[in-house]
Amino acid sequence: MTEPEPSPRAPVRPRRRLRLLTAAAGLAAACALGLLLFRGPGGDGGGVVMGELTYEVKRGDLRISFTERGNVKALKSVPIYCTLEGSHTIVSLIPEGTNVNAGDVLVELDASDLTQQLNQQQIQVETAEADLENASEQLEIQRSLGESQIEKSTLDLTLAEIDLEKYLSPRGDYELARTKANADKTIAEEELSRAQNELEWTEKLAAKGYVSGTELIADRLAVSKARLQLEQAGGALDLLERYTLKKDKAKYESSVTQAKQALDRAKREARAELAQAEATKRGKEATLNLSQRRLAKLQDQLEKTKVRAPGDGMVVYPNVEPWRRERMIMQGADVHENQLLMNLPDVSVMAVDVQVHESWVDQVKEGLPALVSIDALPNLQLRGKVSRVGLLPDSVNRWINPDLKVYQTEVTLEESQDVSLLRPGMSAKVEVLIAVLRDVVYVPVQSVSSIDDRQVCYALEGGELVPRTIQGGRYNESFVEVASGLKEGDVIQLTAPAPRGMRKLEREPIDEALAAELEAAASGEGGPSDKGVPGGPGGPGERRGPRGKGEGRKKPGDLDGREAGGAGRPGAEEAGYARRRRGPEAEGSPRPASHREEGGAPRGAPPPGPPALKAGAAPAGGVRPAEPASGASGGGGQ
Repeated sequence: MTEPEPSPRAPVRPRRRLRLLTAAAGLAAACALGLLLFRGPGGDGGGVVMGELTYEVKRGDLRISFTERGNVKALKSVPIYCTLEGSHTIVSLIPEGTNVNAGDVLVELDASDLTQQLNQQQIQVETAEADLENASEQLEIQRSLGESQIEKSTLDLTLAEIDLEKYLSPRGDYELARTKANADKTIAEEELSRAQNELEWTEKLAAKGYVSGTELIADRLAVSKARLQLEQAGGALDLLERYTLKKDKAKYESSVTQAKQALDRAKREARAELAQAEATKRGKEATLNLSQRRLAKLQDQLEKTKVRAPGDGMVVYPNVEPWRRERMIMQGADVHENQLLMNLPDVSVMAVDVQVHESWVDQVKEGLPALVSIDALPNLQLRGKVSRVGLLPDSVNRWINPDLKVYQTEVTLEESQDVSLLRPGMSAKVEVLIAVLRDVVYVPVQSVSSIDDRQVCYALEGGELVPRTIQGGRYNESFVEVASGLKEGDVIQLTAPAPRGMRKLEREPIDEALAAELEAAASGEGGPSDKGVPGGPGGPGERRGPRGKGEGRKKPGDLDGREAGGAGRPGAEEAGYARRRRGPEAEGSPRPASHREEGGAPRGAPPPGPPALKAGAAPAGGVRPAEPASGASGGGGQ
């Protein structure tokens, strides 16, 4: 007998299976949360009245704290930037998480272009050196030429001055010429006188017939010749004195003037040519210096293509947001100048960066204790202190949510703890402990509403829930102190209606079967009491819903941001949301003298908190399930 073959079934896809498992886990968590809220903090006094969940007011210690998420970082970290000009490609990259020593190569960038530029620059430097040597030689040549020209011009001036002095001196050329002209004139006069005497004697002898006519004619011709010579000698002397002197004197004086001007020109030209040669040399020197600096810079840039570790540390790549223009640090990626390549953190001292909402920043001071839990190490809880609070809001998310104002805060972990398992970038949850209020009355934040600017809780009186004015005090994310208006044991509505004047949304009809089940659960016995301090980590009221940084958490100052008609929203999304909007301390109400603040819970024994809520509370009331407050040791107040 053969067995029947099993019918084929469609395979369940992994993603669909994961969605089903996630939905089942969420439904189970919601049911557990609703059961815890319904039970109330003390296990009695809570229940359902007139279809509304109630809560019994308790007195006890209230821890004022808030929780934010952040990222682990090293307190001391050395950023490694790209110091190369322009854009370069990563050739090799040391793996993230590697422990390096000082001098180790972390990143090597492409150096091919720099190598080519370096070779060309070396040629330019050699050319500039040759040009400078040529300019130096030309400068010396020009200096020698200028000196020679000046000496020649100086000599010409000296000769011209000597010629002038020679001409005008008492025994100079002019006096000699004048003496000669006077002598020529005197001789001519003597010759004329002699010729005339001979002519007279010849005429007398010719009259007596002693001489011939030819001799008489010769003597007469001699007189005429002597007379002409005398006229010439006199004219020459007059010409010398009237014209030749002036002409030669002006010529020699002009020669002296021209020689002086030539000397001045020679000096000026020598200076100009020398200055030009010197300027050329300085230009060549500047060109050489510029080329040498450029060569040194290229050599330095080439050296910087190998990024070396300045000290010991562990390599951590920077986080690159998707919306930023920087690319991921990886082999083959292009990086630009001043881009952060990696960090070398000192993991011996760790800290956590958190973003504190503006509703809490006025209470956060340096030195406040904090409890830190690491997501990846759930069994590890560390102590720390607030070491820095930002002065201005962080604008990292201004494009996503311009109205969100958060302040960058740093929490330093105590060095006495073992932080060897921590790594930079790990997700962490930080609870900042502001104070611990001793022996005070407190209620859940969602049970407080407002009527005409008055804080009210709906208290059970005569079988009805009526508004009762209260005076609020300090608060945390889950509970608010009641300074007056309520006392221990009072029963109030767990989720207050929307503030008066706001538009209400219609409630969805309550399932009758669910209401009956809640009534039956309310009549039964409550579960075991929780030991955590209200508002502490894991204590009642802590919300675990997914949210981004600074979003999803509703602070006591956020009423304007919630939707109108909050009466249709359970838990902290309803009227208690208004309580957070106004903030009990914003009312300026004095705290009662019955409570006191202390520096923190005693180490190892956190102050007792209110008992757990009865079953039947709303699943989404904004209050989270209780957890043991063992991590409160080491916390403190302000």
